[in-house]
Parts: sequence; structure tokens; C-alpha cells
Amino acid sequence: MARPLNAERMLQMVLRFAGIMMLLALPTLFLPFETMNAVNRYLTGEPLPPARTLLYLTRSVSLLYASQGAITLFLSAHVQRYLPLLRFQAWVALCFGGSMLALDLWIGMPPLWLWIEGPWLLLLSLIVLYLTGTLMRKETRL
Repeated sequence: MARPLNAERMLQMVLRFAGIMMLLALPTLFLPFETMNAVNRYLTGEPLPPARTLLYLTRSVSLLYASQGAITLFLSAHVQRYLPLLRFQAWVALCFGGSMLALDLWIGMPPLWLWIEGPWLLLLSLIVLYLTGTLMRKETRL
């Protein structure tokens, strides 16, 4: 029998979705430079410079996203215990998503990129803030 879809269950589902999406950055850590260059050419029409710093930064960002995904998956299994931390994480993600959107606009990233990163982070953050707020209000009433 399926569990009822209450705020806690919805929060778990949203966090698991976000965690899995962030973990999808892990395989990109192993992309050959040629593949990264082909994707960049497709998105921007420009070649990707083969600088060590660029290779380091692209791979470390993949690791950061994957690490955040693993943490989010862990927290999703313990929603009640980590409710304040989840709320804080959502505020940080909201600021991060807004900053990434502003950065993408400033740099002139392609429209597909603009819609994939910042707005999704903003939307997920707002959903998590709403659900954590609902659960915290419910806790104070008990």
C-alpha cells in the first residue's frame, strides 16, 4: 500500500530527485576533453581551451555538485531530524541559484544553459522552503 503524500513525504521525494540530479554530475568528471569540447562547441559555437586550470575547474565543479547530491540524499532519509539544516540548505541553494542565474546572464550563456541551472535551483529551493516551513509550523503546533 502506498504511503500518503503529506508534506514530509513530498519533501523526501523532492530532496531525492534533487540529490539524484546532482549526482548525475559525477560521470562528467571522467569525460574526455574531446567530449567536453564537442559539447561546448554545440552550446556556444566556440572551442574549449585546453588549459589545466579549466580542466581542474570543470572537474571540481562536478565533484562539488555530486558531493552536494550525496549529502542531500542522506538528509532526505532523515527529514525530521535535519529539518533546520534542510531549511538552511534551501536558503543557501536559493542564493546560489539566483547567483548562478545572474552569472549565466552576465557571461552570456546559451538559453538552454540559462534554463537548466539557475531557474531549477530557484524552483527546487522555493519548494523545499515551503515544505520545511510547513513541517516546522506543524511541529510547533504539537
